[in-house]
Amino acid sequence: MEIYKELNNPQAKEFEQLLNNQLSKIQIEEGKIINGKINKITEKFVFLFIEGLKSEPVLDINELKTMGLAEKIKIGETIPVLLEKIEDRNGEVLVSANKAQKIKGWDKLVEAYEKKEPVMGRITSKCKGGCIVEHIDTGSLMFLPGSQISDKPLKDISVAVENVGKLEVYKLEKGMPILATISGAAPMLGFLGTVTGMIRTFNQMQDSGQQITADLLSGGIGEAMMTTVAGLIVGIFAYIGYNLLSSMINKVVYKMEATSVEFLDILHEPA
Repeated sequence: MEIYKELNNPQAKEFEQLLNNQLSKIQIEEGKIINGKINKITEKFVFLFIEGLKSEPVLDINELKTMGLAEKIKIGETIPVLLEKIEDRNGEVLVSANKAQKIKGWDKLVEAYEKKEPVMGRITSKCKGGCIVEHIDTGSLMFLPGSQISDKPLKDISVAVENVGKLEVYKLEKGMPILATISGAAPMLGFLGTVTGMIRTFNQMQDSGQQITADLLSGGIGEAMMTTVAGLIVGIFAYIGYNLLSSMINKVVYKMEATSVEFLDILHEPA
């Protein structure tokens, strides 16, 4: 897009000439990764400033959401982008943060391969002969053959997976016995308060002789009722909480077992 194209005056031409001279000095090239400064953030777009460009590059906010950056970016910060087109048919600059991340990720993987350095990855899915691994730092996808997952015998791996699963289940169920005890003991304590309250009432009736009034009885009976209500409330909430947590733990355990089975199936599959 030419600046002030519709204006045919010396000032506009002079400004355009100065800008073109500046562009030639900066030497911005298509296909290169450059840093853009965030100028403005809206619900749909992120506007960048890149020195030497005639127009303001724009990023789609959905692209940043898929990269997990939409909530992290702030005005004034810089973000690496791939300069795809300096000027398209509409005179706009085309940039991509996702492609820049993938290129940087590939460069890091190549560097790690050349230096024989390990990289951290997360298994995202299963495929024929292995699994797909996402590079932790850059999000690049890699293929991991099942035969290369471990150099240990499959039997040892199965035992290790089972032991780790038991340890995780123990961590999940930590505190559950206490909650179960509370749900059972709270109503019993409330019932104990009921008994002691009634004993107190009978003792007061015995000490008073024939003069029995409502004020005399209200103390012990009130104590009995209050302890019963308190015990039942605590017990009910503890019982509900215990069952909800048990259900959630069972779902997590099921997912762990299913994932473990898939993982072991990958190891058994021929590459």
